[in-house]
Amino acid sequence: MSDVVQIVPLVLFAPVLALTIAGDLRWMRISNRLVIAGLALFGVAGWMLPADEIGARLIAAAVAFAICFVMFHFRALGGGDAKMMPVVLLFVPSEFLSHYLLVFAAAMTAGMIGMALSRRAFQSPEAAWISMRPGAGFPMGIAIGSSGLIFLFAWLILL
Repeated sequence: MSDVVQIVPLVLFAPVLALTIAGDLRWMRISNRLVIAGLALFGVAGWMLPADEIGARLIAAAVAFAICFVMFHFRALGGGDAKMMPVVLLFVPSEFLSHYLLVFAAAMTAGMIGMALSRRAFQSPEAAWISMRPGAGFPMGIAIGSSGLIFLFAWLILL
């Protein structure tokens, strides 16, 4: 299958990833509208993919959802994070899933370091951006969104 065909859904999903980052930084929430937009985009753009690729992506998303659900149950992950992560996996070609997971781990690490430094410089109880308030958790949307965008840009460079 052509790399171009596999990348089109992720290109269409890029604005949703950017909004995921911004929304989670600003409000510490990933909107259900973004999750639904991602599902709708996959429903529209996913038809270009072969049936076996769609199946593989659905399985990856289902496994991620099960893991995220358990993490949400134990309060290790927010609800929006638990819904968006499986949606992102619908847009990652199955043959590159391990590559994406490495990018996600790097994005998580960079996001945590970046948030720690930002909070050190800008943290305030009155901060308009909730992620900058004392006691705010890590906005996982940074890692979820940026890993998808980084993966997309890396793929475009390598095409």
